[in-house]
Amino acid sequence: LSALGEEGPDVFLLQLRFYEDGTVRFTMDENHAIVGHIRTRYVIPSGDVIQDEYMPLAKDLEYTYSQGEKSSTFQVGKSIVVKLMHAGVVLTVAVDGQVVQTINSKKHLVIEGTRYEYNDKCPFNMPPSYDAKYIDPACSPGTHDGSWAEETEGPRLMAESKERLDYLVLGDLPRSEIVASSGPSLVGIDEGPGPTTFTSSLLWVNPSDTLVALTGGCGGDLTSTFVSESGVIDLLLYPGMKPQEFSTAYHRTTGLPSLPPLFGLGFHRSRYAVE
Repeated sequence: LSALGEEGPDVFLLQLRFYEDGTVRFTMDENHAIVGHIRTRYVIPSGDVIQDEYMPLAKDLEYTYSQGEKSSTFQVGKSIVVKLMHAGVVLTVAVDGQVVQTINSKKHLVIEGTRYEYNDKCPFNMPPSYDAKYIDPACSPGTHDGSWAEETEGPRLMAESKERLDYLVLGDLPRSEIVASSGPSLVGIDEGPGPTTFTSSLLWVNPSDTLVALTGGCGGDLTSTFVSESGVIDLLLYPGMKPQEFSTAYHRTTGLPSLPPLFGLGFHRSRYAVE
């Protein structure tokens, strides 16, 4: 879904990249040739761009396309299968035959600016629920004061466009559970119920992103809702990796210190690992 409406079949550009260590990168961007004269884009600060030129691409890769269901399937090595449904841009990642992660299952990937003034409410109007582990207060009904208000913290960052950028602390997480990483973000520890069976990790990379909600579902599944306000969705998936493998891959990808399994709330980077 583009905030610009139906500008033609090529309004979006999609890209999948597969790396030797099993990392998968999915990028969804607006076609600048079509929307460049309509939208004023954010400029990504250089420190926020993942430098993947030194990450070797996967060599053991098989690709098939189904004309009937209009889907692309990528077999990466012996265990990872990534499937993209083109019509709805639904991405599923399976490890050893079991789906560990689905991207855009609700078909609500949105690339648009949703906020114009401080503490604006975003259009999702998501009600609090008993299984909600986190909901962005800007996306839930009513006014939000005190610890639920959006707060501006940290140093101001100067983008190349000379636009002043802040990052937000969202939600009522206890301060004891919030840890500042070496990057411009805040992270909260998610214990996760039940025994460990599979691991699926995600790193969300945007110049302006928001984790809208993290809610539970059937069978212990977790659903995360994100909004991109930058005109680009860029995420890296680490399917099936053990915590130490994810921690190593995260460090190699970002250059930041290795981290334990976590989900993150932050202006510049949001990431979580679910066991």
